[in-house]
Amino acid sequence: MERATQPSSCPGTSVGSKQLKKNAVTGSKIENGAVTAAKINPSGLTVPNATDATNATNATNATSASELQGHPATDFASSTAVRFVTLNADGTVVAGASSGIAQSNVTHPTTGEYCIHGLSPAPKTGLVSHRFGGSFQTQDFVEPSPTSACSGNQIGVATNDSSNAFSNQPVTVVVFS
Repeated sequence: MERATQPSSCPGTSVGSKQLKKNAVTGSKIENGAVTAAKINPSGLTVPNATDATNATNATNATSASELQGHPATDFASSTAVRFVTLNADGTVVAGASSGIAQSNVTHPTTGEYCIHGLSPAPKTGLVSHRFGGSFQTQDFVEPSPTSACSGNQIGVATNDSSNAFSNQPVTVVVFS
């Protein structure tokens, strides 16, 4: 008795989808270089975890980065030095309530303006807080690289009274470098 055979759509040495069982082809069975980038649809790929990347649209965390939304990383670096100075209204330093800033770092060139200079590392920013003993209807300002009477100094502090006129007021200034 003879068997009848039907022609296959695959040549005799080929294997088609009918001959393959589910999960029969695994990564270890594919020859290196056989699957090229042109044969892969990248939108179907996901990377569940990456420990190193040149670029990323989103990241939960990063060990280092050169920029953050166009700003250099140094704009966000933690302070290497935190110093503070407590000033009386006449510009004298209260030594026992100050650290890292001495009288030699402070000038009082005009009413309501106090200048801080000679600090290393150079300050990046500062905070000013009104002290007890002055009027509570005042405004206190701190300016890195000031352009006022403190021009050329590292930090300028201005204190104003309730009518917005310069007035001498006791303050504490915190400087971050």
